[in-house]
Amino acid sequence: MLTAVDNLAYLEKLTNDIVNNPEKLNGMHVNTLSQLTNYAVATDDFRVLALLTEIYTGIPMESDSLPEWWLSNFHDDISKIHFKHQKKVKEIRWCDITLDDNEPLTSEKHQPLLNAFKYWLIACDNPLENGGKLTSSKSAARKYSHILTLINTILLNGQALKLSQYHLEKVSEAFWLNVLLTIAENAGSISTALYQTHDRIKALLDNVEISIEEVNAFKAKYPYVTRDIASDENTLNLNDRVKACCWLHQHRYYANKTRDKFGHRNPQGNNTILTAKLFEGKILTDTIQLSPFPELALKPTPLMSEYQAVPNQDKGNGCSAKDIQPWHHAIQLINTNIDKHDVSTFSPVTSKVSVDAVQSLTTLRNQGRTRTLPPEFVFDLFRNSYELLEDFCPAPDTKEVNFFDNLLDVLTTVHSKSTAAFSNTHRPYPSSKAFSNKEGQRTTDASPYIEDSDNWHLRFKAKKTGVKGENITIDRPIPLSVARFVYQLEQFNQQAIERGIATKNALTLFNYIDTQTFQLKKRNHSRFNDAFDALCDYFETAIVEMDNGEYRRHYVRQHQLRRFFALVFFWSKNYENMEALRWMLAHSDLEHLHNYITESDTGGVLNSAKASVIVQSVISDKSQIDNLDEVEHLRKILAKRLTGNANKALHIRTLDDAIFDYGDESEHRTTPHISQLQTEQDLENEVLMLLESDIISLNPEFFTIKDENGEDIKTFNLILKINELEAE
Repeated sequence: MLTAVDNLAYLEKLTNDIVNNPEKLNGMHVNTLSQLTNYAVATDDFRVLALLTEIYTGIPMESDSLPEWWLSNFHDDISKIHFKHQKKVKEIRWCDITLDDNEPLTSEKHQPLLNAFKYWLIACDNPLENGGKLTSSKSAARKYSHILTLINTILLNGQALKLSQYHLEKVSEAFWLNVLLTIAENAGSISTALYQTHDRIKALLDNVEISIEEVNAFKAKYPYVTRDIASDENTLNLNDRVKACCWLHQHRYYANKTRDKFGHRNPQGNNTILTAKLFEGKILTDTIQLSPFPELALKPTPLMSEYQAVPNQDKGNGCSAKDIQPWHHAIQLINTNIDKHDVSTFSPVTSKVSVDAVQSLTTLRNQGRTRTLPPEFVFDLFRNSYELLEDFCPAPDTKEVNFFDNLLDVLTTVHSKSTAAFSNTHRPYPSSKAFSNKEGQRTTDASPYIEDSDNWHLRFKAKKTGVKGENITIDRPIPLSVARFVYQLEQFNQQAIERGIATKNALTLFNYIDTQTFQLKKRNHSRFNDAFDALCDYFETAIVEMDNGEYRRHYVRQHQLRRFFALVFFWSKNYENMEALRWMLAHSDLEHLHNYITESDTGGVLNSAKASVIVQSVISDKSQIDNLDEVEHLRKILAKRLTGNANKALHIRTLDDAIFDYGDESEHRTTPHISQLQTEQDLENEVLMLLESDIISLNPEFFTIKDENGEDIKTFNLILKINELEAE
């Protein structure tokens, strides 16, 4: 162990030795550390203290230190990037960018601009620039991605900013406010909005040169391109869609990379063809992820369901203040260049660029959300599903035919047969479109067929709770009948393992049969919706007429079910079976149930449920809300906000009306038009904004009554309140 010393020359030598060999700090005497501290203050040499800080906090104290995910030398023309949670190393090819003076970004002339960009990116996880916080790999990668998008936005606006001449001098606060405003008003991909991708693609495709003869020959060979398309599929609004598709075909937009003589084996298109033409040499990115454009499809997309799905995601009109905040922080990190000597001059970002400033320029709204499903729709689906299970999955000790037993026999037979490619000419090869619980073994040894009690729980991992990415395991009470179905699933999995059909690690609680190999496999998140689609097709859920005349089906999605319990509570006044829900969730009365729902669900989920109930009360005669005068007051407010006329009627034929009011009449009466559903959704979005702004509120008012047996039970009225000051 080193001993305490009081020798200036020795302390100078010791400081240099520690800098060269930090391990000397291990076991150092406290008096020596104290003298090193005094020496640092006296000589203005803080290298050892900086080293100590870095060792014990993980915060690099040297301003020019590179993060561990930056694998290259700072001045390399190609920077290799690898965040530890990512599998692949990415490259930033600075040398590929050419500015508007035809000089590369890596030229000596533009080195100060290049350095500024690099320092800006490196700051994404530097604790000194992020409030002293250590940033996780995933969070750092998100910030890095934001900054790279902002750099690309500057590069794409290079001509207007005179980037080659002034570098960052003209990147003003007005420029950054405009960027934040674009993000705030964006209803889709933020990078797509900032890069103006759709506008650039439209400009390209609206000005292609193709002869009439070429177009006619193309239409004859690919007639699908001449179809009428639904409004939700028309993203680009091209002047001549067929002409654009013909040009794209000539440029192998629909071709596979190899062995595609006719260039149409990828009928949905390869958007890298478009992005390369628009952005190559102009921005820094290894790939731009664009969703396929349905209006450019050469052939219809193969469906695994009977119909195409009704659009269930409302695109919305922008985003919230919370969503803008990370972008504002990424913009502010450009200020880390202030203390650098080898960067171009720039205007620091001040408090004038803020989320509040954006809010003063536009109305912030939540981004698009999943449409709310009508309670009757979900109730019917639950009831039909339960009855189907009841019919096909009788108790194991009965002599009735059981679906799982039959399926095991089939799988056992199939397991002995060949699954080699093309060994069975009758085997279909469609492109198939989850839910992970306990591995395929039983979750308990108890049998709900023997222990006939109501004390059964479903144990699962809560996907959105936990610490450091580890989901917590929670229990929820389930009825005995449902416990029996789960038990049969567990028994099925166990027997499949015992017969050698599958291994334990290859199964989850819910599995599926591969359509090509007929093997039993675990479901994952990418295959979850297959089961919903099959269920909705089997029970023939409601269809909707699109504006091009085609019919689409309502297919349930898991995000829609997430708010279902909250929605069911607010709709419960008209349903006698609400007590069953209370019992299933093990609550003593409805007030306790309401408290549980409010604590368990986020404010967004609750407000979505409330918005649905309020809208149905406003536009129909089946009001769930008791104070009808406030409902009428709100109707006038909504009419004025949406139409400019408070006295205009808001009559919308809803999905509920179409399905349940006219069930026995002709098809054209029972099939609502998509425009009606969209109008209802727009109204719901408006109500949601009023709820989130505290202009209106909807809450239960509980009271006790006597039931038919003379026992006290709690019930409630739903009370709508309007903030008069804001409403007016």
